[in-house]
Amino acid sequence: MVSDHGFRNLSNNRHPIAKAEDFSGLKLRALQAPLMIDTFKALGANAVPMAFTEIYAALESRAVDGQDSPIVAFATNRFDEVQKHLSTARHVYNPLVVLASKKAWGSLSADERKLITDAAAEARVEQRRVSREMEAKALAEVRKKGVVVTEVSIQERARMRDMVKPVADQYVKDIGEDAVSAFHAEIEKVRAARRAQGRPAWMGARTRPTAAPRLPSR
Repeated sequence: MVSDHGFRNLSNNRHPIAKAEDFSGLKLRALQAPLMIDTFKALGANAVPMAFTEIYAALESRAVDGQDSPIVAFATNRFDEVQKHLSTARHVYNPLVVLASKKAWGSLSADERKLITDAAAEARVEQRRVSREMEAKALAEVRKKGVVVTEVSIQERARMRDMVKPVADQYVKDIGEDAVSAFHAEIEKVRAARRAQGRPAWMGARTRPTAAPRLPSR
């Protein structure tokens, strides 16, 4: 099952990020993954690999200027206390995936597997609905607390995508061209279905987070 944790957005203490050039010189905490480090570098930022648990203190001390996370994680981890600007870049989608080891899955009967997969599929629909409600509530909350929210246009997101394309192309070789092609084919199916319904083909324009317990975003 793939459920929803929202798109990652950018926060920082120096200035709004409304266009690709606004990344220049920003010291941004990056996931401890080469792909994310290279992505921020391609956008002109100084990427600082750091564990999620260290982010708040690093922002508070100004060791880094900003970070990226889904809006719910931004709110529930109280980053609004140490960040002035939040920009809706939606540059990375954060799914939540339910996994089982081959050994554990193989130990189940066919009926048990069906029960689990059916329940997961049913829960996924509700989870995504709740997640998107949570995002909308969290965004309203951080605005009330004084965070300046900057909407990044679809055109600027496209420019950012073009800037990081060489990075994406580089990692295709590591991930595997067949897997990446299959992934993009599935995305295009969804976009085609949305176009047929008269809906925007690109889903990145939506808003989603609520505040509940602290949600790690990594």
